[in-house]
Amino acid sequence: MSLRHGTWVVEHPLPLGLGERAVVGQSVALGATLGAGTVVRGAVRVSCARRLGIQPADLGRVLRVEVGALITKGSVLARIGRRFPRAVTAPFDGRLVHVSAVGDLWLAPVVERWLVRSTMAGQVVRATDAAVTVEGSAWSVRAMAAYGPDAIGTLAMGVAGPAEELSPHGLDVRLRGVETSGVDLRALARASELFTGADLRATVERALDDVIETVLDTGEEIPVGQQHLTSALAQVTPSALDWLARARDYVEFSNASGQWTDVESYLGQRAVRRRLTGR
Repeated sequence: MSLRHGTWVVEHPLPLGLGERAVVGQSVALGATLGAGTVVRGAVRVSCARRLGIQPADLGRVLRVEVGALITKGSVLARIGRRFPRAVTAPFDGRLVHVSAVGDLWLAPVVERWLVRSTMAGQVVRATDAAVTVEGSAWSVRAMAAYGPDAIGTLAMGVAGPAEELSPHGLDVRLRGVETSGVDLRALARASELFTGADLRATVERALDDVIETVLDTGEEIPVGQQHLTSALAQVTPSALDWLARARDYVEFSNASGQWTDVESYLGQRAVRRRLTGR
């Protein structure tokens, strides 16, 4: 099996709620942050123009934050007056998502923060709010690239021919150092569609727990087998499903401009649709 050093182009999808991202031409190291953002829940209306005693059309002059900006609890959103000032402050940490025509502010509380890190060192060759693409050099072993789709250092599986569908997977690396017997990685890969690296790690840990319980009950040491991993897979729900469900709602109600057509196309894939609808 020969090693080959070559150029690879890796696209890193970005979740919804982007706050900042890398720019084209930027050099990035392995593990460098390519994008960061937040996950927010239902927006809350905060009366602003009426509370300040101004016309809605004048709100733009006194507003201290822009739509889309992250805000912290207690920060000033709008302020008027010098001698006798009046101000509207943020009631919680969140993001300003909308300013209404009647002068109200809509704030969405932050429930989670996310980071997307580069899976290889290189240079950013394309950057949009949907994905950041990095081009760099990496070692490969007969169609296996030394970077991964969900964790730095994970090997991504290749395919035998150009007509086959590429299905990167991490179970082969998650099982490294674990004694196994009769494990069919391809069958497990098909059964673990949409699983992230953390999901796969949880699957292996559940399988190990099952083996340990068997050893304690019987006193006989056994390796991790196909049945242990298959049973563990059935107990783990892909953590990406919650995000995909939110993305589906966003596409359904907020895609009038067609900005999220690519996301809509991805959600229409059979594997994704089957996981989201159960059929």
